[in-house]
Amino acid sequence: MDLNTRKEEFSKAYLRAIGVMADADYLKPETDRDSIDVCLKRVGGMREQLDIQLKCTDKDIPDTGDLNFDLPLKNYNDLRSTSIIPSLLVVVFVPKALQDWLSVSEEKMVMKKCGWWVSLADKPKTTNTTCVRVTIPRDNLLTPESLIELFDNQSGNAFQPA
Repeated sequence: MDLNTRKEEFSKAYLRAIGVMADADYLKPETDRDSIDVCLKRVGGMREQLDIQLKCTDKDIPDTGDLNFDLPLKNYNDLRSTSIIPSLLVVVFVPKALQDWLSVSEEKMVMKKCGWWVSLADKPKTTNTTCVRVTIPRDNLLTPESLIELFDNQSGNAFQPA
């Protein structure tokens, strides 16, 4: 399996683990025509749903401040449009060395590093032709608790990111 495929599969495993802990179903669309890799759907209640574009990078995480990710233009344009179902970009950061991504013992399984989310809804058009540098707030760490909060912040058809 090539490195990019491993990154893709690792980011799916990360999102699936977060979703399990937040009691959300992990749904995979049959095709990815509009930059949606995965849908997370809250179980019970209002059955809120989040559409997710997943990316994975071995870029270094800065010691302080927000994170940046160069997103392909197509994904940027797809994710900035508003929809009934909120769309998020989730970027999972991994160590540069493949063997450092996961460690397993009898006591624990550790996935290194982690993912952050950002909503691009209503972001401006760009004159860029290949990619857009997206700023991801450092506070937007994707955890089971933050995923539950994202579901809770959905109000009817409106999405209000924290």
